[in-house]
Amino acid sequence: MLFKKFDVLWAWFVRITTNWLPDAPCFQRFRGRLYSLAMRRCGKRFQVASDVRFTRMRNLSVGNDVYIGPNTVFLLSDPVVIEDEVLVAHKIMITTTNHTPIDGSFRRGAGKSAPITLKRGCWIGAHAVILPGVTVGRGSVVGANSVVNRSLPDYCVCAGLPAVVKKRLEVPEGETSNAYETIQSK
Repeated sequence: MLFKKFDVLWAWFVRITTNWLPDAPCFQRFRGRLYSLAMRRCGKRFQVASDVRFTRMRNLSVGNDVYIGPNTVFLLSDPVVIEDEVLVAHKIMITTTNHTPIDGSFRRGAGKSAPITLKRGCWIGAHAVILPGVTVGRGSVVGANSVVNRSLPDYCVCAGLPAVVKKRLEVPEGETSNAYETIQSK
């Protein structure tokens, strides 16, 4: 982690200097490589589209073959782990912090934060919001415009406000899933 103390400035610098590049895979990998210098951990072939915004990148760990779509925002007070082969579509909000009220006002309340994990192979649909403390299960799909405020099981389709399980997906051969147990416990 080269720019530990200056990760916010580094993220701004990378965004400003590379935003004019087209969103072709080679330029997205170049952008990902530059961002990786300020991250906790970064795997191979990390692709970042244009106009992605990061705060506190030192809290971000990314696996192999991860794609982050354009206009996505990461507000990272706590660790965020993005495992291998995750697809984050455009205009996603991922935030590890939320406000708490004090004397009836959220303005002065202390922030409450919790880590987020996006498990291997999941897909976050366009305009979704991922809130603090959430784990999105392996191979799961979060529908467009969904707000995820609690953890989601493996291999399922989730959508809505708040996001709920709509459908179970077939578990790939040789893998196990926590989806059935999670759905049955509701």
